[in-house]
Amino acid sequence: MRPRIWLYFLIPVVLLGAVGIAVTWREPEYAYLPPRDKVLNPANAGGLQMLSSGNRDVPISEELLRLGRKTLYQETFGNEVFLTDIMGLVNGPLTITNIGKAIAQLKGQGTSNLQVELAQDVTLGGKTYRKGEKIDTGIDVPKGAYAPLGMPVKFSRGAVKVGITCMACHATVDPQTKTVVEGAPNADLNAGLLMALATNSAAYFTHTDVDNLKKYVKDVTRTVTTADGGKSALPDPAALEKAVDDNLVKWPRGNFDSTIDLKSNPAQIPDSFTKGGHPYGWSGFAAAGPFHGLSAFSNNVHAQNSDSLAQVEASPALFGIDKEVYLARCCKTPRAANFGTIRRAE
Repeated sequence: MRPRIWLYFLIPVVLLGAVGIAVTWREPEYAYLPPRDKVLNPANAGGLQMLSSGNRDVPISEELLRLGRKTLYQETFGNEVFLTDIMGLVNGPLTITNIGKAIAQLKGQGTSNLQVELAQDVTLGGKTYRKGEKIDTGIDVPKGAYAPLGMPVKFSRGAVKVGITCMACHATVDPQTKTVVEGAPNADLNAGLLMALATNSAAYFTHTDVDNLKKYVKDVTRTVTTADGGKSALPDPAALEKAVDDNLVKWPRGNFDSTIDLKSNPAQIPDSFTKGGHPYGWSGFAAAGPFHGLSAFSNNVHAQNSDSLAQVEASPALFGIDKEVYLARCCKTPRAANFGTIRRAE
């Protein structure tokens, strides 16, 4: 009987171990993709006919349309690494656990403004937020969904990571029906506050008015080796973090600064409707690229602007900041959520 008893204990252990190995290896990911009957937008058969292969160089098939829709809702282009590992978006007062709790409390009813309890006290821009206080995130959760719209969750390298897709900003939940409106802006997304709550929101200093890192140097012995072999003093992490946080919390809801230019100039999140917009659009995007600018519209922010690491190599020319200083301030800092992981990966 004794071997059989050990077997009863051994089988669950082996099964749990196998599941753990499979999860680690496969790195599962989930993002909500609403079925067509949960979307408020009417189908546009005439538009599909206009985009038929006879009228365009690129054949428009149902398969291509499904791929495009899946990309808009589920593709992060890897930004969960920047947002979670470097910026620490959900590693401070805002946590994945409390986001999940807030969604569960909806009981499937959906919301256009997910209210989330803070996990700890924090002071931002002179205002103190208390542990347990609920904040307006502006994050949308469609009716029947148990995940935020446009915010995929991924398990990678032993940790849960959160990224954003196009639909976090360029889709919304109708306040009455709680169904999805594709292409409409998320007009109350509180992006500035959400990033200010991160442990290392200073990684986004290039999107704020913090344009002189030397102002925040307090200890000249804290240095980094520059690209030319010299030494440069680093800004005090806490002082720089406070300056960036104070800047970010001023962003109006429904606004976002996607330009890496050392200026805080958030602009209203635009819609992604293009009918009648060519050749202008809301910023001139409709004059560039195929499909009356849709290619430029859908690629610019993710490819160039929203991840500060995209400008590392160009930082000397763009900002007059040595790239090693830029990296040290952006990601090689103890304030980064997974600093140890980043250092080991080097």
